[in-house]
Amino acid sequence: FLIKQGLFRFSRWVLEQAMEIFFGQLYGCSY
Repeated sequence: FLIKQGLFRFSRWVLEQAMEIFFGQLYGCSY
């Protein structure tokens, strides 16, 4: 159970990082 929860949290963190990078590239790193 702990491993599953940790994996979910990790994948969610990776997704957030990917979204930040993606939108940063999309808007030309305006921030």
